[in-house]
Order: sequence, then C-alpha cells, then structure tokens
Amino acid sequence: MSCEIKWVGNNAYVRFFGTLSINDFHMANGKIYGSRKFDNMNFQIADFSDVEEIKLTDEEVVTISTLELTATRWNRCVKVAHVSKNEELRNLVRVYENQMSNTNWTCKLFEYLDEAENWCKEE
Repeated sequence: MSCEIKWVGNNAYVRFFGTLSINDFHMANGKIYGSRKFDNMNFQIADFSDVEEIKLTDEEVVTISTLELTATRWNRCVKVAHVSKNEELRNLVRVYENQMSNTNWTCKLFEYLDEAENWCKEE
C-alpha cells in the first residue's frame, strides 16, 4: 500500500506516495470507512505531494467516487481536501470533484498542505 493514514481526532490525513493506483484508494477507503471515527469525521485530507507515478485513469476515478457516494449516506457532511501540484493528478481530482458535486460533501483542491488544513478547520 502506497499510503499512510493518520487520524487527528476523528479526521483522517491520508498521504499517498510512490506509485498511485486504484488499489491504494480501495485500501485507504476501507480503513477509513471501517473505522468508528468515520461517523464523526468532519474532514479528510488526501495529500498527493509525494506521488511519483500515476497509474490511475479517469474511469477508475469515477469508480472510486461511485463507491464514495455510498459513504455519504453514513456521514453526510465531510470536507475533502486534495493536495497536489501535479497537473495530471489535479485533473483526476477534478473528475472526482465533478462526480461528488451533487452530495453534501465539499471538495477542494490545494497546492499546499497548510492551505488544505486551514480550509478544513474553518467553520
């Protein structure tokens, strides 16, 4: 697995690194949604700053977001921050954001982790 999950209170910080694939998302999401903390989670930060190779397609991102639509039934209001400067990855995040646009989850893309953290902590 090319990711680490760190919980701060009920909120998840997910750092992806190395080669990014759909399997990384399946494993991370399984751990997050399987945690008791998920029901009270206010935000999740997905930090892609250390990703070196992307093995992920638009279609796979649609699959990921379709699975996440189910999670919106258990926790209806979550902020999801994505962090990346890589243009290919930013385009994939935009596909995800578009798929999630009709939910109560709020998604935003950032270049820097501190910006994402500040946004997530805003009321």
